[in-house]
Amino acid sequence: MTRVLIVDTHPVQYRAPIYQQLAGYDDLSLTVAYYNDASVRGYLDVEFQQEVKWNIPLLSGYTYQVLLPGREDTRDTFWGFRGIVVGKVLSQHKPDLVIVHSVNHWVGIRFALAARARGIACWLRVETQDEAFVRRSRLKQFVRSFGYRLIYSLFNGAFCFGELNRKHLVAHGFRPSQLVMTRFSTVDKAAGLSEAQKRARCEALRERLGIEKDSMVVAAFGKLIPKKDPETVIKACIELAASTKGNITCLLVGSGALEAELRDRYRDRPGIRLVFTGFINQEEIGDYYLASDVVVLASRREGEVWGLVCNEALQAGCALAMSEAVGAAAEFGHRERCGVFPIGDVAALAVLLQKLCGFKREYGWAQGFMTDYSTQSAADGLASVAQMVGRGTRLA
Repeated sequence: MTRVLIVDTHPVQYRAPIYQQLAGYDDLSLTVAYYNDASVRGYLDVEFQQEVKWNIPLLSGYTYQVLLPGREDTRDTFWGFRGIVVGKVLSQHKPDLVIVHSVNHWVGIRFALAARARGIACWLRVETQDEAFVRRSRLKQFVRSFGYRLIYSLFNGAFCFGELNRKHLVAHGFRPSQLVMTRFSTVDKAAGLSEAQKRARCEALRERLGIEKDSMVVAAFGKLIPKKDPETVIKACIELAASTKGNITCLLVGSGALEAELRDRYRDRPGIRLVFTGFINQEEIGDYYLASDVVVLASRREGEVWGLVCNEALQAGCALAMSEAVGAAAEFGHRERCGVFPIGDVAALAVLLQKLCGFKREYGWAQGFMTDYSTQSAADGLASVAQMVGRGTRLA
């Protein structure tokens, strides 16, 4: 039996399902150590501008420990979470393998250092890449790379969540032979539904939102903040409606600082129907994807290392438009019903939308390749390394 300790910041809606899957392996004993449980208790999300508490079970189905219960913030400074006694945690769980999920906090590095000192295999699964932000100066690139190389030298290997993440890890010290692919995954919220059930849910939600059955629904999911650039989506929908004379609905699923401004600026615009839903929690959001024809993630280059809405959109069978700043564009941009457009380019997005709106709505068109982005696939990747450690072998 291989004892695995995963060190994570807080319960996250797309990572907890992987742990739930991993806990089902007979030859593994899994514990997840969270810095805090703010996402389960509820916390004020500044970007959503409201209290957020995920309404899906994030702490069931696996063994976990909250290291700082009651902590309010899910983020902290590099020196934060100093109340966590790393040595005590390792002595308590006696892991054969430690998987660290963040080195943005000093505590993650402390776990890696302690594991190395005790001869415990330690692997990294970090969500970062080198193209998510505006290009840095050569000096900043050098300092950043030096820091990463120093930190990454503490680990025996790393899990890649995508192609840009793989390139980042290789560029900053890991050998390709030290990497195992565990692609970014989200739960398929409509996995158990038939085609007829999906269509019925689509029609029911459209009726509730006042969207006509024959309307082409172009949707943006996420926080209404400058980074996500929802205004570019609205403008492109206006251009699309003007050029095609079509029945276009622009559906904005989420909340944030720009909501009031966008409502006022684009109220009663001819040619499109603009629908704001406000914040939608995880148990309900699946139907909003089913009700959408095309999903757009128009993010600017301000840290969109992946874009989980891309996975959720494809699992629901939507067509997908991504700005070139979206990390997932490197994975999905070449797919038939997907496309990439320059950041903030309204005209280019409108042209892309016209193309994507031409496809017949098929809920299962992406199912084949999306199995590589399933929670089961990610759990299998983590388990393969745990089993390797259990056999006493290591990657080269």
